[in-house]
Amino acid sequence: MHSYFRFFVFFGLRFICPLILAAFLALSPGRVAAQGDEGRVASVWLQEIKSAMGDPAVSAWLREVMPRSTTLAEDDSNPFWKMYGRGNILAGVWLELINMNNAGEMEKWAARNKENQVVAVLKQASEKTSEADLMLALIYRGGFAEESRNEEESHKWILKAAEAGNAEAQMVMYQLAGALTDDSESALAWLRRAADGGSDQAQMMLGLHYYLESQSKGVAAAMEEKRLRETEAAGEGAATRTGSSQAEAKAAPPQTPEQLRLEAAEDLKNALRCFELAAGQGNPVALQRLVEMYESGDGVGRDYVESAKWLKMWADRGHVPSQLKLALGYSHGGPGSEKKTAETLAQYQKEAEAGRAEAQFFLGALRSGLFPGYALDREQSLTWLEKAFAGGDKRAALLLGQIYLPVYITSAMTHKFEDFPKDLEKAEMWLNRAAEAGLDDAWPSLSNIRALPK
Repeated sequence: MHSYFRFFVFFGLRFICPLILAAFLALSPGRVAAQGDEGRVASVWLQEIKSAMGDPAVSAWLREVMPRSTTLAEDDSNPFWKMYGRGNILAGVWLELINMNNAGEMEKWAARNKENQVVAVLKQASEKTSEADLMLALIYRGGFAEESRNEEESHKWILKAAEAGNAEAQMVMYQLAGALTDDSESALAWLRRAADGGSDQAQMMLGLHYYLESQSKGVAAAMEEKRLRETEAAGEGAATRTGSSQAEAKAAPPQTPEQLRLEAAEDLKNALRCFELAAGQGNPVALQRLVEMYESGDGVGRDYVESAKWLKMWADRGHVPSQLKLALGYSHGGPGSEKKTAETLAQYQKEAEAGRAEAQFFLGALRSGLFPGYALDREQSLTWLEKAFAGGDKRAALLLGQIYLPVYITSAMTHKFEDFPKDLEKAEMWLNRAAEAGLDDAWPSLSNIRALPK
């Protein structure tokens, strides 16, 4: 599958559910019309799915089954299968999207969708909701249901959804503009529209864009300062570029170092704003960047209180890396000393040897190289993390999964564990255990593993 197709299927489950719900608000043909009141039936279907997704039991069921397989059982354990059996074709499409990476399931659902005229239904719904356009693009891109694979048709529906303001479709257009046409201005325009539309992924990526721009302008300011000093020393005048004609210098005067630094500072402010928006919506990469900026004072005044505020917010949501940083009382470049580092290690070593699972987890994390200032010890890290998991601290499974994850699997933490041996099978095993324990941070990496060619 192409990357932007996987973007929705494997990373965007939290987007797909509302996508499907909205897409069927205007259903009229097929099985809906047979009921005689398409508006009433569509409302019933909508409420049924909404209620199921808001049910803690259904959420727990999804957390349990999704990491293990792309195929959901067709029995009474599957609430969406039960809905489909009662005539809710909305639930049927939801199941198809989940199962589309399985060839056998695709063939089976293609027959069912042909019977239900899903494409015709979506085209009817397209007049009222951009989410229907997005689902049509997925269908044509994946080549399932009664339609064959058609990239041109898929692009048409993606563009229609993006122009209608659908943030997820705008993210796809950003990817396409950058990857296929190498049109950076167009790509950035789509990225800004997606960020304005509320996409946390777009907000994070736009923040990275501003951050990199600020770094580039900072370098340019330093280089321009050096050039001005050299030309002044050579007696050529500060206004003329070395090796350029006076006409060229007049046509394109260089920005002054002061101008470049002002623009760089503005870019950093924009980066911070984007990271805050994305982190507030649950984007872990944005959180990491945000905390780094506050702790280093990069673009903002160094503020450990603000950094701790964001870490606590995420720790309360169950974010393991944030829990680690808060529990250890550690901030990169912040208050602390070699003495404090040694005392922290000694404390956790003593408690870990006494059999306290939480201390074993923290000690394994400290020895993993995750935190600057604490020496890496691969063997000790793996040993203590495995003991912590056996002792009941399930967070250790998430860290072990990230440690073993190969570098070609996208993860916000993978680059921090480059010195460890990589093992995809072990990574998947530990991430499955983490997901089964209810640690949602395991899902993105598991989705990446599942997206790999078999």
